[in-house]
Amino acid sequence: MSLRGRVLKGAASLAAGQAVGQGLSFVRNIIVARLIKPEDFGIAATFAITLSLLQLISDLSADKLIIQAKDGDDPELDGTAQLWLFVRGLFTAGFVLLLAWPASTLFKVPQARSAFCWLALVPLLRGLVHLDLKRLQRTMRFGPQIRSEIGAQAVATTAAWPFARFFGDYSAVLWLVILQSATMAILSNVFAERRYRWVCNHAHMVRLLSFGWPLLVNGLLMFSIFQGDRLIIGTAYSMYELGIYSVAVVFAQSISRFLGSVIASLLLPAFSEVQEDRTLLENRYTVSVQFIALIAGLAGACLIVFAERLLAFLYGPRYLAAAGALCWLVAAESLRLIRIAPNAAALARLDSQNSMYANVWRTAGIPLAVVVGVLRWDTSLIAACALVAELLAIAACAISLRLRHGLGLRPLLQAIVMPGAAILVAGVTRATCYSDRLWFCMAVSGGICVILLLCMVAYLAPLRTELTHALVLIWQRVRATRPLLERRFGW
Repeated sequence: MSLRGRVLKGAASLAAGQAVGQGLSFVRNIIVARLIKPEDFGIAATFAITLSLLQLISDLSADKLIIQAKDGDDPELDGTAQLWLFVRGLFTAGFVLLLAWPASTLFKVPQARSAFCWLALVPLLRGLVHLDLKRLQRTMRFGPQIRSEIGAQAVATTAAWPFARFFGDYSAVLWLVILQSATMAILSNVFAERRYRWVCNHAHMVRLLSFGWPLLVNGLLMFSIFQGDRLIIGTAYSMYELGIYSVAVVFAQSISRFLGSVIASLLLPAFSEVQEDRTLLENRYTVSVQFIALIAGLAGACLIVFAERLLAFLYGPRYLAAAGALCWLVAAESLRLIRIAPNAAALARLDSQNSMYANVWRTAGIPLAVVVGVLRWDTSLIAACALVAELLAIAACAISLRLRHGLGLRPLLQAIVMPGAAILVAGVTRATCYSDRLWFCMAVSGGICVILLLCMVAYLAPLRTELTHALVLIWQRVRATRPLLERRFGW
């Protein structure tokens, strides 16, 4: 099968899997948010902040090395990565126990101290996840990973309503996370092709450290990016305001994680396949940037226009105060999606430092957010700081890719202008002449999306060519299934 065919098949599988998985996670958050108070949702967010810090500061990205490395099928390498994952989970669990009292004191929630102790089960269970599911992705076999993730999400989502009704507070979130982690560990071993094993290979361990240390540093930066704003709100504001802001964060990041995980899983194998051929890599990079920019622009504009309606419909009217922060966060997450392409291109050429350099600039939003927190301004301005910092990060990422690997700035600049304009128009329209009527939201978002699509297809030739090929391939597949449908159903 051609690369285009494999990518389309992989994209369809990933998109379907991520849609179901993220959809289940989204439904679970909605159920819990509706059944517990915003203050309790804020306390639950402090669990995520604590756990995220400890997980990211020990992440050597062993799964990425298995996908990228030419010898990623080597059982010795896989076993060494598996051992590191378990050791990491063990030490992280110990640190969670040590931080239970300081964390509950920092966030002014002493009643949740025992819950922080039980949180130690989560990294321990995640350390038992089988990495063979990542190895299978080298040949774009995403099925086992998708089935494991969907199974874990389905179990946790099914338990959401009874857990929330039984506990009635932040404890419901804690036990749902523990249940999901345990289910994922079990299912990953069920769907793996190789036997779970540990190998202590010194050479591979050194190699893992060499590959992963920039990504580990990047993990610290990612913590400040994804959790820094909530850490500031959790310490400077009330748990109610943290709960409201967390809903905006969860909503915006759920969409970007769904799209981002699909895109990143496709790009790394596709770029790694031609890592030695500069011309092919640059061609794939150009097309990828343009595709991602189109998707980011369409999703960002629609979410900004429908912000209030979506929050009221999904979470209820008591979370409408999150609309302002949500719009800023959606704009920032759209830019972060575009940054996936240069990061994947650099990683395919064994450069794990590109993302780190970009995220150094991305953390520029933290000092700005601290100022907002000290002055106790509206929390939506903290989200605005994220957008400013994301602009700096995408510029740094593109410049680093140009200097270190010779991939030009022009593809990224061409791709980002029109989606950025579409998101700006959506934001200005919402701020100046907003109406919560459905017909108005549909007309504005539909108009912006149509104009954006036409402009990008007209001015970006690589995007136009690949869209044409993709449509032709899809049409051929549809026609190929027609005789089968006629025989089976008489259509």
